[in-house]
Amino acid sequence: MAESYERPSNKPVNANSPLYARPFVNASIIFSTMNTPYAVLYDGRCRLCRSQAELIARWDREQRLDILDLNDPQVARHFPQVRPEAAREALHVVGPQGQVYRGAEAVREVVLQVPRLKPLGALLSLPGALSLANPVYDWLARNRYALFGSTSSPTCDDEACR
Repeated sequence: MAESYERPSNKPVNANSPLYARPFVNASIIFSTMNTPYAVLYDGRCRLCRSQAELIARWDREQRLDILDLNDPQVARHFPQVRPEAAREALHVVGPQGQVYRGAEAVREVVLQVPRLKPLGALLSLPGALSLANPVYDWLARNRYALFGSTSSPTCDDEACR
């Protein structure tokens, strides 16, 4: 039987990890229920994605977000509605009713949940804002490894880094 996912304290996951355990799930945890309304699926191999996930985690004082590395196989099993290939291309957020947000729309959902970022979420909610934000997000997502590098190694170990 799977253990329940329980949000750990703010202690580092391990001595080598800059990630704080509060909103992150490590690969050894098998979770059957989520304690927060939103699951944020980010690419932990991407230096930009990882730094932004850490920042959001620190700002998520109300703990409304579970920030999960999509490269963790257990994350993929827990969210079958998100194709792993698609999740490697863009940020994905799974909402309280299982709805899936992708790319700039996912960014909007995340910032709407973090009080200090709500003004940005309000801007992204204006009519036409996502039609401007989507191409910018898509370009950045396509070029994130070239611009910011990978956290796994100097050379990427799979096609997602190219």
